[in-house]
Amino acid sequence: MKCGRPLGNDDDELCSQCISEKHTYDEARTLWIYDDIVRKVISGLKYSFKKEYGEFLAQCLYGAYGEWIREIYADVIIPVPISRERMKERAFNQAEILAFYLSALTDLPMDGRFLRRIKDSKAQKNLTRGERARNLEGIMETSGLSPYKTVLLIDDIYTTGATADSCAGALKSSGVEKVYVLTLSTAGTYLL
Repeated sequence: MKCGRPLGNDDDELCSQCISEKHTYDEARTLWIYDDIVRKVISGLKYSFKKEYGEFLAQCLYGAYGEWIREIYADVIIPVPISRERMKERAFNQAEILAFYLSALTDLPMDGRFLRRIKDSKAQKNLTRGERARNLEGIMETSGLSPYKTVLLIDDIYTTGATADSCAGALKSSGVEKVYVLTLSTAGTYLL
């Protein structure tokens, strides 16, 4: 398993997307399939300023993937940064809220300043796979050489992997060796 997406059958090792595309990150896991219920929960966190959802959702992530988190030996948890425009709209980064609570559960430090988005981009939700990748080219950077070797990157939704790849590219350019991704949801059919 590479991206955390559902596999066609038990014999498959990669989903169809990972067979056809190479990702910059090393491995990903996701908790839920993106459906109406998950959409409402994530929307509550992102758009209705229900930051208290973050603690519950981090507990769900830890309950499902706490053992995996220990097995990857991450040095730090890093949230996917949002644009300045989104920060002005929401007053917080939902991935940072998740990372904060997950940090408390795992005893791993969280660093919300090392990776940053250096320019705004269009919202990803209505873009095609190719448009998403182009939309994110060159928009992430780190604050310098990495003191970390293994990073656990946190985000709310995994769609095509373009955001995770953009972040992983910037992190690896700074000296990070391994980037693992953990998200709340992904598109597709998933049996946990």
